[in-house]
Amino acid sequence: MDSMPHFNWIDYALLAIIALSLLTGLSRGLVREMIALAALIIALVVATFFAAPLAQFLSDSSNVQHATNHSEVISYVTLGLSFALLFFATIILGAIIGFIIHLVVQSTLLGFGDRLLGGVFGLVRGLLMNLVIIFLVQLTSFADSPTWKQAELVQMFEPIAAALGGVVSPHLEKLTSEYPEILKGNLSQHKEGMQ
Repeated sequence: MDSMPHFNWIDYALLAIIALSLLTGLSRGLVREMIALAALIIALVVATFFAAPLAQFLSDSSNVQHATNHSEVISYVTLGLSFALLFFATIILGAIIGFIIHLVVQSTLLGFGDRLLGGVFGLVRGLLMNLVIIFLVQLTSFADSPTWKQAELVQMFEPIAAALGGVVSPHLEKLTSEYPEILKGNLSQHKEGMQ
């Protein structure tokens, strides 16, 4: 009767994510972690809403038009780069604000409680990150591999990830069906403007 779980490399990777997130939360503290989370959410919103207009602006640039040969792939690349640029710029701004506020919190002797609560926050974040990873892997063929199916932590998180999939899947389907049409419309406008 062996009650010890038999972890494979996937289990250790998932545990490492949880441990790293926990340690990061402990070292940064709750205030800084909350600002980082807010920055992440704001970055996703900013990038989602403004990536297409920025991509259109960049596509309309004469330098980009001459360099791209007007291919549809370039529209996707421009959109991806616009999303990444907006996302990371917002994250960096949030990190700067978080650092400044962290200095204020540390100077008010609230440091220990802030760090302890940051550790709890980091633990929860690590668990959520694992849920998202498991959800995304379930969308691939790797989810059928024996290594994946034998991972103890995957088996533990899979029911929750499936519930997450039930919430996210309709939105994901809508995004994948609408976004190519938006890009094709932008590309058509771009080509018409060139003629």
